[in-house]
Amino acid sequence: AMTQVGDGAGQIWPKGKHSIGYTEQWSIDLQYQIAKHAVVEAGYTGTRGRRLMYGNPDLNANQLPTQLLALGRDALSQQVDNPFYGVITDSNSPLSGEKVPYNQLLRPFPQFTYLNYARSLPGGSSAYDALNLKFTKQFSNGLSMISSYSWSKALDNGSEDFVGWAIGGLWRDAYNTKLDYAISMHDVPQSFVTAFVYQMPFGRGKRWGSGSSGIINEILGSWEVSGVVRLTSGLPLLAPFYSSNSLWDFGFPGQGVPNLVGNPKPAHQTTDNWINPDAFAEPADMTYGNMPARMTQLRESATKNV
Repeated sequence: AMTQVGDGAGQIWPKGKHSIGYTEQWSIDLQYQIAKHAVVEAGYTGTRGRRLMYGNPDLNANQLPTQLLALGRDALSQQVDNPFYGVITDSNSPLSGEKVPYNQLLRPFPQFTYLNYARSLPGGSSAYDALNLKFTKQFSNGLSMISSYSWSKALDNGSEDFVGWAIGGLWRDAYNTKLDYAISMHDVPQSFVTAFVYQMPFGRGKRWGSGSSGIINEILGSWEVSGVVRLTSGLPLLAPFYSSNSLWDFGFPGQGVPNLVGNPKPAHQTTDNWINPDAFAEPADMTYGNMPARMTQLRESATKNV
């Protein structure tokens, strides 16, 4: 029972019931044939994820209850008698002295410094809605093609990106991760893709050169042109943050997220002027910033693949 007392523990798995994550998906599509070999489609797709696992949550189960911040820094930082003095005897522990900060005794597990949850902790949620348009041309007259366009929005409070969990360690409040429910790091609001294959009309049996000799046919015939064109919106950027957080002293996770006081996108955006620094302000002491964890106004540059 004394394991890690006076110290902290990471990757803990809290005792109790843990619900299994699930997703709900629905869609509706309408299809219309506009020509013998051509079809257009329009549809809507929706997805909801619930009880999803956080990736690397860095959520501290021993955070000071949020409502107690109202007591103020001076009261919470006041040195008081330590009830664990003589019980916690490790001299390296900040809980072994005669005095401890008052806020330590107000935490759910005052005998520990921190208790961080495991990576597989459930509790995240997500939403995705998309309008889809599609044009399909079956192979005829030497051409086949598929074109699609999606207008969508993705939200979550636990995005994963290619370098890990995008907001791991950037939570504002371990007791209220919904504060960081925002545009997903995967959000691509507009996406257009076209793929095609075209048989060139040259060579034997084709429109031009149908009577060409064997050698000429081998040179000019049976050529195809194919390609894929993809145009998409850029991915959203994480909110900028301060290197210090006024709430760290009380077990709150993450960096210091600023307040949003203006448009973070400059009026004349360039590669050297992508973010407007005047749009951000440091929040008051003992508070966390109101800026969304990911911003719709600031994205990476659009993607163009041909």
